[in-house]
Amino acid sequence: MAEGVSTAGAVITLAQKYKVKMPVLTAVARIIDKELTPTKAVYELMALPQVCPCPFNTRKENSLG
Repeated sequence: MAEGVSTAGAVITLAQKYKVKMPVLTAVARIIDKELTPTKAVYELMALPQVCPCPFNTRKENSLG
């Protein structure tokens, strides 16, 4: 048994309760439940929109310089 297998479902339940998006953990839980293959999970995760983790917009047209 791999680490996290027994707790993945509980974490997903908490994430849903507190409205936290956890796409990687959701994919892992779906793989464990045989709802998704690892290959398909990678494709789905890579297709998600990218989010800039920084508070500043790095696009040129909005820069101060």
